[in-house]
Amino acid sequence: MALTNAQILAVIDSWEETVGQFPVITHHVPLGGGLQGTLHCYEIPLAAPYGVGFAKNGPTRWQYKRTINQVVHRWGSHTVPFLLEPDNINGKTCTASHLCHNTRCHNPLHLCWESLDDNKGRNWCPGPNGGCVHAVVCLRQGPLYGPGATVAGPQQRGSHFVV
Repeated sequence: MALTNAQILAVIDSWEETVGQFPVITHHVPLGGGLQGTLHCYEIPLAAPYGVGFAKNGPTRWQYKRTINQVVHRWGSHTVPFLLEPDNINGKTCTASHLCHNTRCHNPLHLCWESLDDNKGRNWCPGPNGGCVHAVVCLRQGPLYGPGATVAGPQQRGSHFVV
């Protein structure tokens, strides 16, 4: 059953109200170019579901659960702000990217909607002060960035990513 725009907007409104309830965690992180910075992530605790309406989906992933017309829809909570965006860009599947590289973060300012190739490429990014070339700039250096890393990052081949 397809959702109406009103139903989608209701889900987004509910998500925006809920995301403010997540604890704000401060991280001191590498920004590239030898610089450090501070990021403020809204994190869901890993020990137990956070509040009514959340269900655990793996050790570090949670989904928001909402009933619409007596049908329970499970929304990937990172993708909720992007429900009105296209499912693909130039024929490539899209996903929510964490600009902060923190998979538990739900801060809307730390998320962007892009192709899975671009998302995976962020892992090799030198960071905002190290020469990030992404259309939406990373907030910190990628966790796999280091000697020999390329800014281009991997490309998807089947279900695997290769550099």
